[in-house]
Amino acid sequence: MQKLARNRKGLSTVITTLIILVVAVLLAGVVTYYATNVVMTRTTMEEVRIRKPHVWVQEGDNAYATLMVQNIGGRDVLIDKVAIRGVVAPWGGLEVLGIGDAATVAFTGNLANVPIVAGSVIITDGVESFIDDGVGGLGGLNTIDYVTGAYDVTFAVAPITGVEITADYDYGVDVTKVYYYIMQSGDDVSGDFELSIDGSSNVYAHIGSVPLDLAGWDTPSSDIPLKSSGSMLFFIKNPTNIALNDVGTTISMTVFTSNAQWIVETNVEAAVID
Repeated sequence: MQKLARNRKGLSTVITTLIILVVAVLLAGVVTYYATNVVMTRTTMEEVRIRKPHVWVQEGDNAYATLMVQNIGGRDVLIDKVAIRGVVAPWGGLEVLGIGDAATVAFTGNLANVPIVAGSVIITDGVESFIDDGVGGLGGLNTIDYVTGAYDVTFAVAPITGVEITADYDYGVDVTKVYYYIMQSGDDVSGDFELSIDGSSNVYAHIGSVPLDLAGWDTPSSDIPLKSSGSMLFFIKNPTNIALNDVGTTISMTVFTSNAQWIVETNVEAAVID
């Protein structure tokens, strides 16, 4: 019995070391798998591609920028902002002029920001719109004063109760303004961006078959949702820090989403307007 008690055996040092190593490797594998799964789920499924970036400058330092944003990832994204050369182009917003009550058809007052850029005003209740003709008229007897901001519009049918009557317009001389267009099925964007001037002397961008004029663009007032496999266009008037002497310079353009930043570089070009 004493001999048996003294005859103690155990695992060798080599075997013990191997077991510890195997356990460590297995634990590391589990942690790696978990981390990879989290990263794949939260980040890599969001993938944005920026195409056709352009920045143009014309005499007088008027600048314009365009880009196409494609959501090629597996999840919808929110576009927060766009920056040109590191400076964020401010989102715009519609000015609320009044609230419909199903009885009032005439609305008068003064727009908050002056001087107003001729040809840029659109007043609407979502059904009927008054579009600036560039010489102080909004169609019919409806008017806009570019200096004071005074407007006078009469709807054919009173806006329904609770509906906002809004104004969208440019103001100041070199105000930066962002426009966007959500592409629809069948839109042709096989070509490249070009600049043109509409009947009210407003410079606007177009590509392929869309948009046909500045009225085809929207102005963002909050984050813009972009569905998976969807595409959108941006047109930015007078981006800050871009001047005529920047022609030929390489600058960055950044699109911010709620989870990431997507950057592309382009050369500043001399503007050619049709």
